[in-house]
Amino acid sequence: MSDTFNHACDAFDSWSFDSHQDLPCKNHKQDHYVEFQSNPLYYHKKHKVELLSQTDKAFRFKSDKGSFWVAKKLCKKYKPKKGTVWIWKGAKLVYQQEEVKA
Repeated sequence: MSDTFNHACDAFDSWSFDSHQDLPCKNHKQDHYVEFQSNPLYYHKKHKVELLSQTDKAFRFKSDKGSFWVAKKLCKKYKPKKGTVWIWKGAKLVYQQEEVKA
């Protein structure tokens, strides 16, 4: 137990602090430190789509796999001119195949 405690004390003593920093994880003297940058689209996937219809709360899109409904809350950065939308990865998309009329 004392070896573990001594090792921990040595580790804390080895951190170098300057007057501007109070946390060891923000030591700017370390070369490997990179500031965290959040990605608002991390949990979303980009889809190529065509808008078929929409309601107040949902879109109906057409893609290569078929048409599907998706809630507007689950979509980000819908760009109709480019035909792209970012949809939350956890969304369960139910594709419906279009009937071909002869």
